[in-house]
Amino acid sequence: MMNNERSNNNEKTNWIEHTRAECPLCNGKSVNKVWSIPFGRVSDPIKVNKIKLNLYPMLNSDKVYDFYSCDDCESIYLDPVSYGGHKDDSLHYIEKMKDKSNWSGYYSRYDYFSKFIPTGSKVFLDAACAIGQYAQIAKEKGEFPWGRIVCLEYSESYVKHMNSIGMEAYKVDLHADSMGDYVKNESVDFIVFSEAFEHMGNSLLVMKNLINTLRPGGRIFFSAQALGGSLPIRPAETLYINNIGINMLCEKTGTKLVEKTDRHDRFFVVLEKTDQ
Repeated sequence: MMNNERSNNNEKTNWIEHTRAECPLCNGKSVNKVWSIPFGRVSDPIKVNKIKLNLYPMLNSDKVYDFYSCDDCESIYLDPVSYGGHKDDSLHYIEKMKDKSNWSGYYSRYDYFSKFIPTGSKVFLDAACAIGQYAQIAKEKGEFPWGRIVCLEYSESYVKHMNSIGMEAYKVDLHADSMGDYVKNESVDFIVFSEAFEHMGNSLLVMKNLINTLRPGGRIFFSAQALGGSLPIRPAETLYINNIGINMLCEKTGTKLVEKTDRHDRFFVVLEKTDQ
């Protein structure tokens, strides 16, 4: 495979299509195509293992998605992927979170990972955060002496919304922008990176960028799609990993594993930055 970037034909979003010359989890170059799946858009979402899909394998689709397997970390990933280069004016989460019942899952997950926030933490970073649901909960609960709660998000509409309710939020491309422009390196105590890892074009690069902001002993919580889990393969989820991949991620980011919960569909992981 060769590196290239090109605009796709979707003028509305103007996403840029990126070819992955290396595995996005470990940068391994020994990769093999395992699936070519034609996905077509359906008018009525199809429910598969509790997930509603609007893209479904269909023989009459004009778009075929290629998935590759890495020999080094055993991950499976989509190539190419599209991200960046567009103005996102989505109101989805702004409208969704007006319904208080939709907050229950966020409170439950906050209760899970908050047990691993280091004592005395002062800087909380919510990355790829939509409208900063976890940041808002951290602020509301006030369990830690937060001096700063920072939200990094690509969507302009979401950033404007967060700013309007008094949250410190910035429009950031986690692949390209320097995190140091928003939070100093080695200044953050805890990062939440939930439901975003598998959507990144280069997950390893983004993790390194985020972990650079952690102080030694600081921690990051993230979720990841589990290879072999019950979730259906779909183009929106571009990376599927296993335990070997998590161990390699620790090696490549200078972190150690603090906690890993295996669910039927994904991993919930807490890593701690070491002194290396």
